[in-house]
Amino acid sequence: MNASIEEGPERGLLRAEVVDDDARETLGGVGTSSMRERARKIGGELKIESEPDTGTTVRFEAPVERLKDREKGF
Repeated sequence: MNASIEEGPERGLLRAEVVDDDARETLGGVGTSSMRERARKIGGELKIESEPDTGTTVRFEAPVERLKDREKGF
């Protein structure tokens, strides 16, 4: 499993990626819907690619300002 978090080339955009190359598992279901909804609520986007032969990649992008507001309780 690999993970990375970085500020995107467009300043103010946070990007996170988690790659699980365990080809035996795939991701889906209610948990992924909840993750997408949470990302959307803060102005972000969650993408999930999951294939039985290649594993799973989860990518998240969100504006940093929205994340700061979230920390303050807004």
